[in-house]
Order: sequence, then structure tokens, then C-alpha cells
Amino acid sequence: MDLSKIIRTKNKITYIDLPWNKGRRIILGREETAIGAVYGLAFWPFLGLYSLLIALISGSLWSIGGAAKTSTGIRKVGVPIVIGLSVLIAQWHWQYILCSVAAFGVLTMGYGMPSHDDEGSILGNVFWFIFKNEHRASIILRGFLGLLFGVCYFPLAQVSIVGYGLLLLGISIGAGAAFHFVDGEFHVTY
Repeated sequence: MDLSKIIRTKNKITYIDLPWNKGRRIILGREETAIGAVYGLAFWPFLGLYSLLIALISGSLWSIGGAAKTSTGIRKVGVPIVIGLSVLIAQWHWQYILCSVAAFGVLTMGYGMPSHDDEGSILGNVFWFIFKNEHRASIILRGFLGLLFGVCYFPLAQVSIVGYGLLLLGISIGAGAAFHFVDGEFHVTY
């Protein structure tokens, strides 16, 4: 299979034509994919190499849930379910189901900044008011929501306090960094 016919990049846009192409197209943000992948990868101390698969799945769900004409529920429900089930399987304790419910609550807060065509989320308005700079406020807000998401899984601190500290650090810094450093789009034809 010649990958050059499936994947090609031009001007920060990656075009992916899947083999079962029916002519439908979805535009996915690279930064959204990276942020979702950070959420999955942050669980490395508890899931090991398995977190690479979780990062791929959560990155895809995050980005699909942020694409035009799709439901944000894909992100808000999908990512906590994937991560929660993964942690549940790895650590085998029912409390991680409750952690996923709390993580869903965090993701429903949203991180939209106010603009001329959108009133933004409550947190977006607060962070924009504090920092008076949309880009800086967006970076810090994504890191803050990542931190809150990680806090939802606080029972993992019983397994490894160092691992849990790495999770919190990785998810909070990684989510903000992904927003700041990653740019471009994926145009997927399926």
C-alpha cells in the first residue's frame, strides 16, 4: 500500500484519503488532536505502553468532537469513558467509574473564548477577563481544565503518589503546550 496516495501534507494541512472513501470530508484540528492525545498519554504511569493506544483514541475523539457539524458529546462522553475503562481494567476498582463521571462534568465546562460570534464559556469569559489576551487565556485555561480532569482521578494517588503527580503535571502542562505549539488541520475524506 502506497501511503503517499493516502496521506499528503501541504501548508500545515494534512489530507488523509481513507481507502473506503465515500466522498465525505471532516476537518479536524491538529491542536485538538494533540490536546486529546495529551489527556490519554498523561495516564502513562498507570497504563504503560497501553496509554499510547489510549492517546490515539482520545486524540481522535477529542478532535472529532471539536469539528464542525459534530457533537461535542463525542469528546465530553467519549474521552472519559475510554480513559475510565482503561484505568478500570488496569487497576480493577469500581471507583474509577465515578471518576469518569466527574471527568465528564469537567469537560462540560468548556473552554471557549468570547468572540464576535460566540459568547464563550463561563470559564472562557473569566480567564479572558483575568488575562486580557485570548491566546494566553486559552493556553492557561486548557492547562487548568487538564488539571481538573486529572484531579477527577484522585484515587490513583493511592496506587502511586509520584505517578499521580506526573499525571497532573503532564496533563496540565501538556494541554496548554499542545494548544500553543500545534497548528494546522487534518482533512479526512472517508
